[in-house]
Amino acid sequence: MASNVFLVFAIFIIIGYCFSNHSENPEMSENLNYFNFSAIPLFFGVAVFDFEGNGVVINLHASMKQPEMFNKVLLTTLLIYVTTLCTFSAIAYWSFGSSIEDMVTLNLPHDNLTSIIQVFYCFGLLGSYPM
Repeated sequence: MASNVFLVFAIFIIIGYCFSNHSENPEMSENLNYFNFSAIPLFFGVAVFDFEGNGVVINLHASMKQPEMFNKVLLTTLLIYVTTLCTFSAIAYWSFGSSIEDMVTLNLPHDNLTSIIQVFYCFGLLGSYPM
């Protein structure tokens, strides 16, 4: 649970930096490329990586107190996840434009707060590792 708090805190701080960067450098979002046909294989690779949880789904369904609610829970969770992922990605791309790095934390200024964010992100990833 604490790892989720770290990730949410990091996401809000990164979004704050994105809006700050956009207000300082509005020209970065003038020539955004909204669709690139050559990036379609990369898109599907990232999408498969983001949604790879097939080994967990059956165990979750089997361990539920009310398995008949599984489809509703899965749909709600995926909707929240996809919305969060798309919103965060769109804000970061809008802010940094084509100069965005693979990891958005590399675009942030190098100060104490961003170092803390990177540590929080590491704790969040460590907490998401199955025991």
